[in-house]
Amino acid sequence: MQTGDDVAGYGEVLAANVRAYRARADVTQQQLAGRMRQLGERWHYQTVGAVERGVRPLAAQEIPALAMALGCGIEELMLPAPNVEQVMFGDQVIPASRLSAVDGSVAWDADGTISVVTGPTGRYTPEQLGAIAQALADLESRTGAGRRPRKTGR
Repeated sequence: MQTGDDVAGYGEVLAANVRAYRARADVTQQQLAGRMRQLGERWHYQTVGAVERGVRPLAAQEIPALAMALGCGIEELMLPAPNVEQVMFGDQVIPASRLSAVDGSVAWDADGTISVVTGPTGRYTPEQLGAIAQALADLESRTGAGRRPRKTGR
């Protein structure tokens, strides 16, 4: 990415994700364009190339179709890679974690001016979240935490 590994323009994020997921799916630009046409989009291999170079933005209706055609989820397609800590929108640098959770890192002042709070991002992968959920479930089963008291007949 042109702006460095820890900061990227959002268009660069999408372009990199399309390139990466197309490579994982082991399909050519022509094949991906064909899949998109089957899903109702007027794509050609040149369209894929332009998206992968970041010179053609994606329309909202293309995003779910593209995720299906690439065999990934919409969130995977839209979110930055873990090594990207900040994303640029115009001249504003936003914590990448803000794209997957509303966390107070971005706010708007009364006059409509953006206010960005920087600091640790605290991003977790789906695997990490699954491990945390499993650990909490294990803890609850051992301690009885989270159980509702049983009602008595009184």
